[in-house]
Amino acid sequence: MITTEMIDRVMEKTGKDYFTIKKELENTGGNVDEAIKNLGGTTDAGKDTAKGKFTFNGKEIDLSAKEIMDTIKEIWEKGNASYLLIEKNGKEVFRLNLVLSGVALMLALQPVLIGLGIAVVANYDITIVMKDGEEININQKALERKFREEENKDK
Repeated sequence: MITTEMIDRVMEKTGKDYFTIKKELENTGGNVDEAIKNLGGTTDAGKDTAKGKFTFNGKEIDLSAKEIMDTIKEIWEKGNASYLLIEKNGKEVFRLNLVLSGVALMLALQPVLIGLGIAVVANYDITIVMKDGEEININQKALERKFREEENKDK
């Protein structure tokens, strides 16, 4: 049986998408190390989670699924978040009601991180829509946050 933990480990080592990883794990009979090797990853601990490359203030920044999730949690915890919206080229791909699904979102953290990893790597637009209609671009907010962190490290 292929588990989310197996998929997550392969994703961390290869940066490949969920469906590619699941198919490779099925082809290798669930052998994680073999799947990582076949997908061009390395089984050493040097790889980070799946990342997407973005440009912010003229600087190229890598964003991971965890950094996106941390930004979502930060906004969600402030309250008044209505739903999460994921779009690609202006078309809605996924919508999650945060009022009803908020607890489930935090309880199912591994699958959420896998999905966000795919969205980040594939450069999807992730937005939280607040109850008053305000839209917060999560990609932009996470970039601002990471940019500030990196600037503070440099000081």
